[in-house]
Amino acid sequence: MNKISIITATYNAELYLENLIKSIAAQNDTNLEFIIVDGGSTDRTLDIIRSYQHVIDTWISEKDNGIYDAWNKGIQMANGGWIMFLGADDYLSDNAISTYRNTISSLNSNSNVEFICSKVQIVDRERKPIWVNGDKWEWPKFKYRMTVAHPGALHSRTLFVKYGLFSLNYKITGDFEFLLRA
Repeated sequence: MNKISIITATYNAELYLENLIKSIAAQNDTNLEFIIVDGGSTDRTLDIIRSYQHVIDTWISEKDNGIYDAWNKGIQMANGGWIMFLGADDYLSDNAISTYRNTISSLNSNSNVEFICSKVQIVDRERKPIWVNGDKWEWPKFKYRMTVAHPGALHSRTLFVKYGLFSLNYKITGDFEFLLRA
């Protein structure tokens, strides 16, 4: 089964990063790669990263040009056939990776699926649900607005081979622009 690479960009993320790391460790998946690209944090973020090096496969801390630059660095470090981007304040539900793996396994070997998306539950600080984000992929809707939740998505490596990396010309919509290219 194809390795799944999880890439997280951080910058001064000490408040939430540990919860994300613990949720990844709880997945109990041996074919999972976790990469953190830190933008030169000045808080306790690096201490947290160092204390969880047994969960994190690769990490760097250096100045970057925003989240899409950090994600591009992560893509270049990733070994997985599928890539997921999670924010430091995101976390995976129990068995999330197993659910993604089941979806991947159900695909026909001749399938040209390059993007898998799911719904994402938005929660408050106490993890109480606020709303659910993410719609079924429908091109007519998507070409006008981001209808999928990026943290709930898997990108096949072939997407980046075909369409390049994230553009650094966008500060907050680079993920949408990338998917529009595809």
